[in-house]
Amino acid sequence: MRGSHGNLPAIVLGVLAMLLLVFYIVGFCDDTHQVLAVFSHKLSLMALQCDDDNTNKLQIAINMLNNEKPFNALGLFYVEKTTFMTVISSSIAYLVMMLTFD
Repeated sequence: MRGSHGNLPAIVLGVLAMLLLVFYIVGFCDDTHQVLAVFSHKLSLMALQCDDDNTNKLQIAINMLNNEKPFNALGLFYVEKTTFMTVISSSIAYLVMMLTFD
């Protein structure tokens, strides 16, 4: 007898899909940032060989990369892939409990 909880599995699957999508986006952004940080020196060398307009654009990008700080949650903790994976695993455990005790 499910009553008003008849669509709970669909809601659970929707939440899981959204969590995985956000994890993918966070992971992609984190990986991209790490790669760009590694290649900031190469970007500096490339800026020396470009014309003035492109050199200015590359210098702006390099300065932004060098000034970038880790993403944090109101200064309480840093949000990284491992932090987000912990959130996902806790959410999945909660959803499994919801389905079990339905």
